[in-house]
Amino acid sequence: MIDYVLKCAHENQKNITIIYQKGLEITQRNVRILQITEEKIQCYCFEKKAIRNFKKDHILAALMLEGIQGKNSDNSNKKYR
Repeated sequence: MIDYVLKCAHENQKNITIIYQKGLEITQRNVRILQITEEKIQCYCFEKKAIRNFKKDHILAALMLEGIQGKNSDNSNKKYR
């Protein structure tokens, strides 16, 4: 299901929110997908204001967003432990 959301968001140039785990840290990011490969996605991260790469197998969830154009809300880069 995550691959489907990633593909649809990329094809339709829609922003998505991903929940991503790196080590013990879990973060939420609002991104725009620029490129998809077999193992990772290259995105523009609105919180970091930079291009970032995310391993697909570290993405815990993906949700397509409507109407968000780089808004940086207080909870857009939450960290969970």
